[in-house]
Amino acid sequence: NPRVTPEVTRDVCLLARMMAANLYYSQIEDLMFE
Repeated sequence: NPRVTPEVTRDVCLLARMMAANLYYSQIEDLMFE
């Protein structure tokens, strides 16, 4: 696929990492305030 450049791959990986970090953060926050 010519549209999948290294930049696109990097951006998708960064986005996935940020989403995972946000998910972990919200779960930890929930545990802190239980």
